[in-house]
Amino acid sequence: MLLETGSEAALDIQHIKRDGTRWFHKLQLAKHALSLPVDIYLHSTPVSSSSSSSNTDLSPERVCFPSLTEDIIRRYVLQYFNTYHVLYPLLDEDGFWNDHLVHVLRYGFGDRDFSSTLCLLVLALGKVAEVAHFAEPISRSHGRPSGLQLDAPEHPPGLEIFNEALKRLGFVIAQCSIENIQATLLTSWYHLDLDLQQTGINDFEGEVSLPTFEGSKDNTKQKNRNVEAERASIQLPFLAMIAMRQLTTSAHAAIHDAATSRAESAEHYGGPPIHVIAELSRQLENWRAVLPNALQWIDEERMVISGSRGTTQPVLFSFNPPADGSRVNYKYNIDIVTAQLRARYYYARFIIYRPFVYKALHYPYSTSAQDAEGVVTCLESALSWPIIMYPPKAKKRLIPFLFAWTQNIIGILLILRMSLEDNMLGRISRKRIPQVAVEETVKLMLDWIQDVKQEDGAAEWCWQIVQPLYKDLFREGELS
Repeated sequence: MLLETGSEAALDIQHIKRDGTRWFHKLQLAKHALSLPVDIYLHSTPVSSSSSSSNTDLSPERVCFPSLTEDIIRRYVLQYFNTYHVLYPLLDEDGFWNDHLVHVLRYGFGDRDFSSTLCLLVLALGKVAEVAHFAEPISRSHGRPSGLQLDAPEHPPGLEIFNEALKRLGFVIAQCSIENIQATLLTSWYHLDLDLQQTGINDFEGEVSLPTFEGSKDNTKQKNRNVEAERASIQLPFLAMIAMRQLTTSAHAAIHDAATSRAESAEHYGGPPIHVIAELSRQLENWRAVLPNALQWIDEERMVISGSRGTTQPVLFSFNPPADGSRVNYKYNIDIVTAQLRARYYYARFIIYRPFVYKALHYPYSTSAQDAEGVVTCLESALSWPIIMYPPKAKKRLIPFLFAWTQNIIGILLILRMSLEDNMLGRISRKRIPQVAVEETVKLMLDWIQDVKQEDGAAEWCWQIVQPLYKDLFREGELS
C-alpha cells in the first residue's frame, strides 16, 4: 500500500527495519542541525554585599537579573507548578517555595548552590508553560492555529534562563544529593532526551516502590483540607500514570514474545495469543476499576471531565476549538493530565488487541467471530483520543514526549487506512465502527502530524507517508 503511493518516504521502510529508533533520531538531528545557542544569557548585576554578608555559606559572587523581577519569578514558578509539576511531581512544592525560592530572592543567584540551579530550571520551564498558554502560534494552516508557540523565532522560550542554569550545573553535578537528581531531570525536560544507549536503570523499575509523598503531608494541627485535596489531584494521576506505564510496557513485551514464539506462515499460524490477550486485558481493566472516583470515566463520555456528569458544563474535550477563538486554561493542567491518562489507557488497549487486526489482514478466511470482536475493540480503542483534541492540542509544548505520540499516531493512521482498503477489515469496520468517528479521528491525527512536523523531523517524514494515503479523502489543498 505504501509503495503504491509513489512516496519516496515509503522507500525508507527497509532502513527503519534495520536501524529502528536510531533512524528517526537521525531525522531529528537533520531537522535541527544547529545546536541551541549557548551565548544567550540574562543580563546580571552583582548583589550588594550587605544582602549576602549575613550568610557565610554563600558563594562570594552572587547576582540578580533585572529582567527577572520578583513578580515575574513568582509568576513563572506558579506556571511551572500548575503545568509540569502536575504531570511529574518531582519537587516538594512547599519546600521549593519556602526554602529554595526564599533563598534566591533574599541573597540572589550564586554559582555553586543547588537553590540557584533548581530555581533557574524551574523558571525556564515556567516561561515555556506561559508561552504555551498565552503566546501567538508559530503558524496557521487553513485557518487553524498551530498548537506550538514561540516567544521569538531564533530560540526556544526560556533559553536565556536555561543557559544560566547550565552555567551553574557544572559546579554542583558531582555532588551526591537528591537535588542533583532533581536538577538533572529538570534539565532533561527542557532539553529533549537524546536516543542514546540505555543506561539499564529502567531494569530496576519493578523493584522501586511507588512514591508515598510523605514529605508533602501537612502534619500541623490546623491542616488545610483544601490544600490536601489539591495535592491529591496531583498525586493520584501521577501514581495512575506510573502503573499504566508499567502495564503498557508489559503488554508490548508479552505480545511481542508470544508473536515471535509462534510460526507465522500460512500453514502454521495459530492466530492471536488468546490467553495472553485475555490476561493483559484483565490487568488493564483492573487498573481502570481501581482508579479513584476523581479519575473514573465511561467510554461513552470520554470527553467529559471526571466526576462532572450531571453538571451544566461537563465537556472537557472537543473536536473543534472555541468558536470565539479563546484559549481555555484549566487549573493544575487538568485537561492535559486527564487527556494523557485516558489516551494512554486506550493506547494500551489498542496494543493488546492489535494481533486480531493482523489476523484479519493476513488470514481473512480463518477470521472467526471472536477474532472480529477483537478487531472491533482494537479499532474502537484507536478513536477519539482526548490528547489530540482541544484544548490539549492547542498547547502541545505542555504534552510530554510529543515524538512518542506522533509515532503512535502514524501506526493508527496506517491501520485506519487499511480499514478502508482491505475487504475483511473494511467489512468489520463499516458494520461495527461509527464511520463519522473514524473520519473525525483521522482529521485530528493528520492535523497533529501536520502541525508537529514544523519542528519534528520524524513527524515531517511521517507526513510524507500519510499525506498521499489520505489525500483522496479531503478537498484539494486541505492537506499540504
